[in-house]
Amino acid sequence: MNKTKQPIFLAWLSRSNYLLLIVLLFHSPLLAAEILGNSDNLALVDRAQFSNFDIDIKAVEVLPPDIRPTATRNLSNIGGELDLFEAVRIALNRHPTVSAAAAALAQQNSAVDLAKSAYWPQFQAGVSSGKYQWGIGNQQQLMLFANQTLYDFGKIKNNVKTSKAVANQQKAYILDTIDEVSLETAEAVINISRYQSLIKLVQSHISKINHILDITKLRAKAGLTSEADPIQAISRYENAQSLLLDTQMLLRHWEARLNTLTGLPPPYNLAPLPEKLFAQAKLYKNPAPNQLPVVISAEYERQAALAQKDLAHANRMPTLSLEGAINQGINGVTFYNNLEGGTYRTVMLKISSAPWQGSSRALVEQAASYAIEAARAKRDSAYLQVSDKIKDYREQIMGTKKRLKVLAEREQSIIRTRELYEEQYKVGHRTALDLLNAEQEIQFAASERENARYNMWLYIVKYISVTGRARKVYSLNNTTIQGIEIK
Repeated sequence: MNKTKQPIFLAWLSRSNYLLLIVLLFHSPLLAAEILGNSDNLALVDRAQFSNFDIDIKAVEVLPPDIRPTATRNLSNIGGELDLFEAVRIALNRHPTVSAAAAALAQQNSAVDLAKSAYWPQFQAGVSSGKYQWGIGNQQQLMLFANQTLYDFGKIKNNVKTSKAVANQQKAYILDTIDEVSLETAEAVINISRYQSLIKLVQSHISKINHILDITKLRAKAGLTSEADPIQAISRYENAQSLLLDTQMLLRHWEARLNTLTGLPPPYNLAPLPEKLFAQAKLYKNPAPNQLPVVISAEYERQAALAQKDLAHANRMPTLSLEGAINQGINGVTFYNNLEGGTYRTVMLKISSAPWQGSSRALVEQAASYAIEAARAKRDSAYLQVSDKIKDYREQIMGTKKRLKVLAEREQSIIRTRELYEEQYKVGHRTALDLLNAEQEIQFAASERENARYNMWLYIVKYISVTGRARKVYSLNNTTIQGIEIK
């Protein structure tokens, strides 16, 4: 039989087979020794070993380009005021936590597509070179393989179900992230409003104390009172100034927090807090379980565990598939048919199974059963915790609402007392200390009332968040947040 001359590359490949085998035989132990001999201390945390990396500070400190024009326009339309809803929307569209959750969802959606790809035919191709039969010599072949699963008792289906459940769990995490960022922004807006209001009260208190100080100085100079009266007034004045500085410091703290969340610079001219939040909160209507992100997440965790159990059961069964192969000789005599450059084709039905793998399958099913029970308990526990918070916030709201009425009446009573003291002071029946104490009581009562009022606002937004109604209340449904469509 005439033999054609081998191409240079294939001839070299044939001669190199033995050399490659020798290299692999010697290299594998060396590689294993290198890996096993690695003496890194995995329990050691050495900051010097961490890689340096750069963060684009501007990317997280300024408004995203697609938000900036809208935010500026909306603020302009309402006279430069920033309202609660707009602040929440701006924060959501720039917060890195939402971006990370969106990227994780995209990753998990790719995992779903990967699991579905097992439904489609699988192709493989390669080139082989070697001595297939003694006496024939070296051969090079081009190989093409195809495999199509026909029936697998639910192996692929349960892989897809697992991936979908994890993807839905990630969607629930996104909803929870949106609720959390919305709550943080609402708390910042409410507390800025709180301390802006308290600053006005303190400034009014300082003005009143200063007025009393002027009167005591005049009366002391005229010899109508002792020098102790202006000294007491000065002490109260300085105390009020200190209170003003403390309140301004707290205001700056929350302004910095809102600046971090929204990227908008202080000072803030905030719109009045929307009274409709009370009605939209639906205090006496408990939310459905499928409205709560933490419960949704736990439920899909249970569904993923259930799919894993079904997959473990399906792995006990065989898989029926259709396989085909084409082997095309490139050089040398093909041992299939003893022809130069011959072709060999096969098409077959294949039933594959691993009838015995020790106790691993039973253990996998057992572990999946435990995971199902754990996820069910986690879901019920999450709903129980949410129910407890709902009851607590509801009681706080209703209790604070009643308390506000009492505080307002108390404040009016103290104001009338101060007016009476002023009249009596003019005729010498009251001292300057009585006036100062009355002003102090008014300041305390007004501050207590304002704090209670804004605490009730905080309870409202916390109630809205824990009941899963934030997206509806803040008009986020049917909108797109960082590429995520919310419905």
